[in-house]
Amino acid sequence: MSLRLFSSLIKKNQKPICIECTHYIEYKHKNPYDEIYDKYRMGYCSRFGNQNLVTGEVEYEDALDCRKISSKCGENGVHYYPKNKYLK
Repeated sequence: MSLRLFSSLIKKNQKPICIECTHYIEYKHKNPYDEIYDKYRMGYCSRFGNQNLVTGEVEYEDALDCRKISSKCGENGVHYYPKNKYLK
């Protein structure tokens, strides 16, 4: 009952959501059984990352970190582009 009381106080914002963005890369578990135990792993942003100089592999940054830093995407989602442009 107390959970409902506090959840009614949470105000939804109108800011863009990363999982609805074309730049969002969903986190893929290496072991399928990990999905059961690790449901809260965040995805990555294809807009920000670095190339590993040894392997040549691109290492993308966490989407949540990109949203926290105002010089990247920031709280307002500066680089947000919807997956379906007719959605918004």
